Amino acid sequence: MAKTLGIITKYIQGLRLSANKDSLLHLPIPEADTFVHSFAQLTWPSLTVLQGALSTEGYQKSAGSHVFAIPLKVYVTEKLNPAIEVEIQSHDSIRVMVGLSPLSPSSFLQKWSEHAAFCRSICDRYQRHQTIPLDAPKIEQIFGHTQFTPSTVVTSGGYEDFVFSTRAEAQAFFDQYGSAIRASYDCFVDPKTSCCYAFDNVVQYSPSDRGLIEIVVGFFIGIALRFKVLFIL
Repeated sequence: MAKTLGIITKYIQGLRLSANKDSLLHLPIPEADTFVHSFAQLTWPSLTVLQGALSTEGYQKSAGSHVFAIPLKVYVTEKLNPAIEVEIQSHDSIRVMVGLSPLSPSSFLQKWSEHAAFCRSICDRYQRHQTIPLDAPKIEQIFGHTQFTPSTVVTSGGYEDFVFSTRAEAQAFFDQYGSAIRASYDCFVDPKTSCCYAFDNVVQYSPSDRGLIEIVVGFFIGIALRFKVLFIL
């Protein structure tokens, strides 16, 4: 479905490790929420295109009606340092995603940047995603008619992820650096409302899979959806 929409540039998904094998030890924030079983990460050209796509009849008849899980958390983000590519085309790859709730919103981004410099020095496949500020009316406008309940949309902070080629590589990393990353979080993250999950990492669709047809079709669909949002919705 992600591919046939024509405008999604990347689609990654994974099952939580604890659902099918032993999870990782020494994660910087202890895993919780045993009812979280999987993740999906979709990359859209823009927030406007996302809003337009979710409002189309085509979406409602395809992905909108293809409900096979209950969405628990929705992050609408922009990637910080987008030039850094972190994906691995490996069947054994692991993604550890850490949802970060700010201790202090005013200083969060600066301290997160300092923390990120440390993380990039020890993990070359580290990336972070900052939450796009959305007020309640905007969230309702985007998600109110979808399977994504507006109350599940995270409105502050963001998340970061660490990607590894194998589970053994991931475990060795957190054996060595888990406590140091946890100490860094203590400076700017609320551990009680933050979260950490370890998933297998499956790249279902990436920019390299987009041929000329997908690029051209996606371009014109994106223009149409922007027009719809800006002048109709």
